[in-house]
Amino acid sequence: MSKPRRRRARGRKAAAVPEVDRAVTVAFAHRILGLRHLRDKMLGEDLFSDPAWDLLLHLYVRNAAGLRVAISSLCRSARVRPTTGLRWINLLADAGLLVKADDPADARRVFVGFAEGADETMHALLARAMTEACGDEGLPPPG
Repeated sequence: MSKPRRRRARGRKAAAVPEVDRAVTVAFAHRILGLRHLRDKMLGEDLFSDPAWDLLLHLYVRNAAGLRVAISSLCRSARVRPTTGLRWINLLADAGLLVKADDPADARRVFVGFAEGADETMHALLARAMTEACGDEGLPPPG
């Protein structure tokens, strides 16, 4: 039986990605997560689902904080069921966006992180989205 082929991420380098400080894109990711939580609270969380995006956003924020992230912890913070989260993490890993690593101190735990270049792609995507959503003024203050 042959192994499934690993797909490479289909992302292309975006033309004219604005230069934005990493702290600003992390704040924007926090804002997106807050808006998604508000949407779920006001309209019902059973109506909306985008586990891959939720996992990527949460990982981006935690990665920026210098945290090593376990799969179970990422699923909890993204409010994704463990089986669903693992399925999406495996798909994202097969797409070349994430990598998994066993915890040498605890065989029950597996860490997840961005594959080479994927963190920079998330930064560029968030910088571009922020610029398109907020214009040249940048990220407005919360409130």
